[in-house]
Amino acid sequence: MDIFENAKRTMDELKEGIKDKLDATKLELAYSKKKKDLEQEQMEAEQNEKEQAIFQEEYNRLSSLDDKHLMVEMIFAIRGFYSEVESLKSEQKLLAEKIATMKTDLERLRIDLDILKEKK
Repeated sequence: MDIFENAKRTMDELKEGIKDKLDATKLELAYSKKKKDLEQEQMEAEQNEKEQAIFQEEYNRLSSLDDKHLMVEMIFAIRGFYSEVESLKSEQKLLAEKIATMKTDLERLRIDLDILKEKK
């Protein structure tokens, strides 16, 4: 009976040790996740601060200009937007053509598949 009690006690100790290790592992994983989350938040905060500084710098620069120079800046900005819109329109047209070609190819494949099914 003493052997069984020792074996039971040893098993209980092993179970407790395994449970402690699992708990420690869970804590380490939770700590690691929290640490990564915190680092991510800090990086995002730093990025936001940099962007805010850039916007403030640009605001200060534009605020110091007179009306004539502001109009010139606005014209350049509008030209840049117009150029970007034209580029996007061109890309959209190319994508639409590619999609139309793919639809045609798909329809041809369906017809060929139907013909092959009929031959069998």
